[in-house]
Amino acid sequence: MTETPSPAKDRYVHLRAHAARQKQATLDRLNQAITHLEQEKRPVTTFTIKEVSGLDYMAYYRNAEALALFSPPQHLLTQGAAEKAVEAERRDSPLLWTTGNHGLIA
Repeated sequence: MTETPSPAKDRYVHLRAHAARQKQATLDRLNQAITHLEQEKRPVTTFTIKEVSGLDYMAYYRNAEALALFSPPQHLLTQGAAEKAVEAERRDSPLLWTTGNHGLIA
């Protein structure tokens, strides 16, 4: 006689499998984005990663393996360089709007 698995054991298997596929897809996309940016000799920042891959920072912030891939020492910028990169990206961004005396809103 074949043993039938209990529903309680199998209930979330499909969800765990889907989460594992999503995690791997995030790793692959982030790895491709970092490789692309390095080939173009561009800084690897959250903004440039989103620009080339569409990945929001929170997608890999929640994934420990992806965050480790993003955070090795060669990708970390000095504070001054990071601020300059962010300012340059904001200056070139089409999403900036002026709102009277309140300055710029992204």
